[in-house]
Amino acid sequence: MDEPATPQRQDPWAHRRGEPRTFAALWIAFLFASALVSLGAGGSLGLVATDVYRASARVLVVLAGVGIGVLWPMLRLSQEPPTHPHRAMVHDFIVVAAPLQAIAWPQVLPWMAAWPLPVVAALAAHFAAWSLIISAILALFLERARHDPRSLRAARMGMIVALAAAAPVLRVCLGGLLDEDSRPDPPDLLLTASPITGGWEIARDRSWSGISARVSTPQWGLLAGETAAGLAVWGIGGVVARRRRPA
Repeated sequence: MDEPATPQRQDPWAHRRGEPRTFAALWIAFLFASALVSLGAGGSLGLVATDVYRASARVLVVLAGVGIGVLWPMLRLSQEPPTHPHRAMVHDFIVVAAPLQAIAWPQVLPWMAAWPLPVVAALAAHFAAWSLIISAILALFLERARHDPRSLRAARMGMIVALAAAAPVLRVCLGGLLDEDSRPDPPDLLLTASPITGGWEIARDRSWSGISARVSTPQWGLLAGETAAGLAVWGIGGVVARRRRPA
């Protein structure tokens, strides 16, 4: 007589067994698709002039910002939290930030966007700062997420989206998003203070002034403040993790 089959126990960690390789593959695929969307149209029409490429590159920067500020946290907060959230988010930070640096720095080359070196450095700093901020917030949230209801995870996701979108929404409420040609010369710090619109504002077209783009001292100060904020949240998360860790 055959023995009854032993029921298979569902593995709640199955979706994380390949981490961070699975997330890395998804992130690279997203960036590749973003490049096809932003740069493919111009290339398919044979429009490869520098000015056309710069406009497409700014769209790519915005899509990358959406990935940082919306898609990445949405994915992680919809999963079972890792056993060691801070270690996992360090891995995530590397996975997210490294390809973005590979996107930003080549834009200084004359056959690409040909942006000035300070602009490209500011783009790289923008990507790094927001990757640091989002990874720190996720580490802090995931440290407390193991026994939290799904509704609380959704609320935390809403908080991250609000953080990413608050500055451009405030800009709209204060007077709308002006066309590039009608904006005043000083950079818009509200648009800079968002992972979604910050890269666009840093690389805003200024060809009418004799240079393709420019970064102001206040923008550098804002980038430094964002980096400091990310480090501070990482520090707070580390304290919380040590207090919650059993002795």
